[in-house]
Amino acid sequence: MLNNTVKDSINKTKNTPELTILTPYNGQAISNIFNITWNQTDADNNTVVNTLLLSSNGGVDFITLEVDYNDTFYELNTSTFSEGDDYVLKILASDGFNTDEESVNFTIDQDL
Repeated sequence: MLNNTVKDSINKTKNTPELTILTPYNGQAISNIFNITWNQTDADNNTVVNTLLLSSNGGVDFITLEVDYNDTFYELNTSTFSEGDDYVLKILASDGFNTDEESVNFTIDQDL
């Protein structure tokens, strides 16, 4: 509240969005321009926004690829990252109150 004025509000809903990463699959080796894809649903029919995080060290540290992302695909240019087999992609799907997350391990190999 600012000056006793409510700027926005959100009501808690019963259901958490459901998220499933389709590609890459666990253990997949990727290269070049790779399309990350996922499915998401929300039983309450709320708008779902995503946060995409990427780790090159097995999930110890993450960088943010996108925040408040509305699509269910993301084009990752792997040439901007070092080759390695310890990458983790984490996606968080939120309806503004409830959040689901899923992660997958993969390899970047530019020789594919």
